Amino acid sequence: MLALVLSGALLVTWALVTIGQGLYLSANGVSTPAEVVRARHVGRSDLVRVRLASGHETELWAWKGTPGVGERMTVVYLEERDWARDAEAFAPMRRIWVGSGMGIWLLVVALVERSWRARQARGRTDPPAGAGSPVGV
Repeated sequence: MLALVLSGALLVTWALVTIGQGLYLSANGVSTPAEVVRARHVGRSDLVRVRLASGHETELWAWKGTPGVGERMTVVYLEERDWARDAEAFAPMRRIWVGSGMGIWLLVVALVERSWRARQARGRTDPPAGAGSPVGV
């Protein structure tokens, strides 16, 4: 049960950190035009690399849709961390939904398991019939 609680808490924390990163980038980043120079959309190994107006290339942290090579977009860029996202995307939504959804699910399962174990323990505290006292006395 402890493993379920810890896993659930870590997943929820991962989702909250992702939300915090999105808020930080929104608050401190600068909007700039960019052009997609490389794109790969294959499951979890998705990648979008852009060239900013300054000529600097960086990978996007989050984007909306499936941008293709040559597509122009506006990105929010944070220079000191070399961190960028599509201006239309807030954060990697998969991280937020998977982290919060699975984390809450694991916490609920742990709560149900604890409740079940407590019920089982209460049922075992009653002495079995015939243990320690004669029947019919």
